[in-house]
Amino acid sequence: MNLKDFKPKQRFSTKARYYENRLDYPDKIIEILKKEIDFNSKFTIADIGSGTGKLSLLFIPGGNLIYAIEPNREMMKLAVSSLKSNNNFQPILACAEQTGLADESVDLICIGQAFHWFDKQECYGEFKRILKNPGYLAIFGKKSDFVDKVLNEEYLAIFDQLCPKPEKRPNYDDEDVEQLFSPFKPGKIEVSENIRQTSDRIIKGTLSYSYAPDGDCPEGLKLVEVLEECLNKYSVDGFFETVVRTKITVGQIK
Repeated sequence: MNLKDFKPKQRFSTKARYYENRLDYPDKIIEILKKEIDFNSKFTIADIGSGTGKLSLLFIPGGNLIYAIEPNREMMKLAVSSLKSNNNFQPILACAEQTGLADESVDLICIGQAFHWFDKQECYGEFKRILKNPGYLAIFGKKSDFVDKVLNEEYLAIFDQLCPKPEKRPNYDDEDVEQLFSPFKPGKIEVSENIRQTSDRIIKGTLSYSYAPDGDCPEGLKLVEVLEECLNKYSVDGFFETVVRTKITVGQIK
């Protein structure tokens, strides 16, 4: 199956409303970038596949100019709505393969939970075109698990059953990422933090996933019902302890 068959530019139109319930990126990312690439407030950033602006939000307090590149109109609307008061946030309705940015216009490309939707060959050429020399690439991946291992296993079983993933779905592994940086060896850092979540945030966060059914269709209503039943069994004062691991791969691309 071709990547385009998944319609990545349209896929998230019905998911945007749930995105505020996705977990934020840790503030420690800024300190890590300072250490790894001498990041500072003068860096111009391209946040590619920026979604509703969760990653861009990290860089706004530092005063960096941020070009938020997002192909989905509904996701971009939410980003603009929440971040429009910041003059350094510049939204651009475009894709990773054709950002619309000028040659050698950015110091740092940041990619959150979106890299697997990109055409790897096409975006590599675009990254080289828009990056200054030297310029840097940082890719962020997040994984969360419930501290309660029994709950975690039950949640994953529910997700696998009610949110079936296509057999040939877009994906990437460490080798795909490292090929962008070769022959340079990227820095790899993992940040771990514990977060308390409500059942409402967990359920809406689940509905934001690309392969989850929409919450107002029969399959989505069933998913919500089953998750509520599961979470009610394990609730402690209405909260759930979650371990969130953010993997950061950063360096120069070849």
